[in-house]
Amino acid sequence: MISCLELNAQYDTHKIKPIDRVVNKIELAKGNPLRSFKINFDSIDVSVVKFQSKIETTCIFKISNSHLVINYYLKGKDLIKVSVSEISPLQINESNNYHYTGFYFKKGKIISQFNRYTLTEGIQFPKDSDFEELYRYNKHLNADFIKTFILDLFEKIKNFR
Repeated sequence: MISCLELNAQYDTHKIKPIDRVVNKIELAKGNPLRSFKINFDSIDVSVVKFQSKIETTCIFKISNSHLVINYYLKGKDLIKVSVSEISPLQINESNNYHYTGFYFKKGKIISQFNRYTLTEGIQFPKDSDFEELYRYNKHLNADFIKTFILDLFEKIKNFR
């Protein structure tokens, strides 16, 4: 059983609900991939799968062995949402422990974002414990880094030939 803990939420439900409805429609109508390819981005191996209105990526950081799953959602050519999941290297009972960051866009600018951790229920830990340390998340993959990285990676994917 998994439970969620939302931290650093900076979102307005009135702004993001319409975007989430579009994202749900994109997921339902995803269809077959248009193209798949691999790229290297600094010391990061990136697998890319492009759909009509979605780009799925898996990023493996060679030095830290961190794993990110990044999904880009588009309306036309414009980003509307980017979801980023850092998979915990500490998998307890093969559960899906991850650190999730969501970014919502309008006219090329981030209008909302939030962070969420999934936690395995029943795991005891001290109240003052650090989730990143407990689940061995990479502290260097903070919100500022992720913000820059997702936009730089998106440009690299768009320009890939």
